[in-house]
This record gives sequence, C-alpha cells and structure tokens, in this order.
Amino acid sequence: MRRTGWIAVVVALSALLTVSSVVARDMDGKTDVSWITKMRPEARKVWVLDASAVHNVGNLQMNVTNWGVFGSYPNGNFLTGDAPSAQWPANSGIEYLWMAGLWVGAKKNGIPVVSTSGSPWGPPMEFEPDAYDPLVRIYRSFEGAPGGIRYPSPPDDDKDGRTDEDWLNGYDDDGDGKIDEDFAAISKQMFVATYTDDQPAAIQRYPEHTPLHLKVRQESYQWEDQKFYDFIGVQYWITNKGSETIEEVFLGFFVDGDAGPRVRDNYWLDDGTGLWEGIVCGQKGQRQVPYKASVAYFYDVDGDQGATEGYFGILFLGHDTDPLGERAPKTLGITSYQNFSGGQSFAEGGDPTNDFQRYELMSKKGKDRNQEI
Repeated sequence: MRRTGWIAVVVALSALLTVSSVVARDMDGKTDVSWITKMRPEARKVWVLDASAVHNVGNLQMNVTNWGVFGSYPNGNFLTGDAPSAQWPANSGIEYLWMAGLWVGAKKNGIPVVSTSGSPWGPPMEFEPDAYDPLVRIYRSFEGAPGGIRYPSPPDDDKDGRTDEDWLNGYDDDGDGKIDEDFAAISKQMFVATYTDDQPAAIQRYPEHTPLHLKVRQESYQWEDQKFYDFIGVQYWITNKGSETIEEVFLGFFVDGDAGPRVRDNYWLDDGTGLWEGIVCGQKGQRQVPYKASVAYFYDVDGDQGATEGYFGILFLGHDTDPLGERAPKTLGITSYQNFSGGQSFAEGGDPTNDFQRYELMSKKGKDRNQEI
C-alpha cells in the first residue's frame, strides 16, 4: 500500500450471510431533514440526533446513532454534521466516511425485501428506534463496569446460574426485578442501541416497503490501547420478531466513504474504492491460526498532498455456523462486493433505488473490480 495507515471498522454479524456494498459518492452532501420537523416532541427525545454518542477514546473518532447508521453526514445540513464521522487521526479534521449502515435482505412470500438503516440519500430509512419508548436510547458502558463482567472473569454477575442474560437496554430481560445487572461489557467505550424495521412512522413514510419485522441489537466497541485504537468493532443480534418465515437472508453493510479534509470543498470527488483479500494470521488461544480476510476499503486517490494518507476498511469477522444448517448456515463468507457511482442510473452502475435492485446486488455472487473516481 502506498499510504501509511489503515483505519477499520470490524463487524461481527449474527444472522445468516454476509455481503459488502461500497459506494463512491459524487453528491453535494445535502440531506432532506424535513421529516424531523414532523416528529412528535417525545419522538425527538428518543432519536439520538445530537451527536452525543461519538467513539472518541481511540485514534478513530466516529459518530454512532440508534437507527443503525455510523457516521455524521458531514458537510450536509443534518443535525450531526459537525461531529466526527470517521475522523483519523483523532482531532485532525480528516474524514473517511459520510455514512454507513446495516442492510438486511430476504425473500418474504417469495418477494425480495430489503430493510436498510442508511443510504446515500440521507436518513431515515426503514430501521428506526421505537419513538413511543423512552428507554430506547443509546446506552454506554465499559469493560469492568458494574453488571458487565465477562469471560475469562466469572461472568455470572448476579449469581443466578445464567450468563449475560440481562442485556444493557434499560429493561429487566430476565424477570428477576433487576435491570441491566448481568451483561457483557466490552472495551474501553461501548455503545448499545436497539431498533426495528416496522415502526409506524417508517411504514407511513415508505408505504411501498414491506417490513421484515426485524429487531436489531447493535453494540459497538473502541479501545484506547495504541495496539487497538485504529479500529472500532461492531456486533449485531438480529431477530425475526414477526409471525412469517423469511428466507434466503443476506446481510450487508452499505458504506458511503468520503476521504479528505472536511474544510476542503468537494473533497469526496477524488476517492477510490477496492476489495483486498488475503490470508492473515489471527490468535486463537496460544496458537497463530491463518484465515482468509476480505476488506472493502476507501482512500483518497492523490492523498491530498499527504493530508489524507489512510485507508478506511470494512472487515467482516464472522458469524455463527451450524453443520446441520438448522439454526445458522453451514458455511459463511462474503457473497458480494459492489461499488456504485451515485450520479449514474442503476443500469449504468449507480445506486439501487428499490428493494428488487438492492436484493439483486446483495445476493449477487460476484465482486466488482476496484474503482477510482
């Protein structure tokens, strides 16, 4: 690599299959925020719109939301726009991300459906927090916090014979009269959010979309140790809370990367994207174990005369498997990597604009070539 640094978001997914979608953006950065003014006052208190949840203990600073989006939509007119989006090094003003978010695609009664938490057109999309529940907010914790003991220390905080059964969410999940007393606290800075794809406001806003009735629990982690402070970890638990079976499920991470100094006009117009695949060694117990890694990445093509010298990468860590294929897939891997140019039609390589197009790309068994804008 001809640049000097790697920054990364590493993602662990707890559903069926993984797919990576990467976008090179040539938009003006403006977002439609008229939907915010139509919110009830109570709903505005639930949506975390004030950029109060920013991972900032490491060298990569990133805004987190409770509707599944990472990043702050910088240089737009969104409320979070002044917060670090994916700023590296910390406090440098050099950004690598406009927004990124979870997509889940599946077939429901044979029809492709994709629920999203972000797109290049700005928020919101189908995933939203419950606007009627004041407890649905972003929760914060850290390794060693009360109630958050995890393995290898004795992880049963409340000594009831169960482990990490009371998630950090403001509720008494295990019915013992206590709240958030036994969960796993990870890293120096941990954020937890919950959202679904079937909120009444989202259904009204997108009447052409069919909800999958998914509930998502999202946790993100950051460390301050210099060996680990250039990345943020994200983990998802995705549950079908509806009454219908969904089939042929794919998980995706949609990323709109913009690399450059946020004070420079149109800094996103000279970005490149790519997919790196290779064998790396990871630690498993006392052994070094080789495994195949796939990293979708962004960078500034000319490096802005040395100002923007990093690569921003998305790495999928893994997923539960089941050799019988009953409670999880037998095998897993990156199914598809696609890059788009927002100024073109879908047929010419532009962004997908409906669920059929989104699902086509997520389920497509192929990987685009690397691209420079």
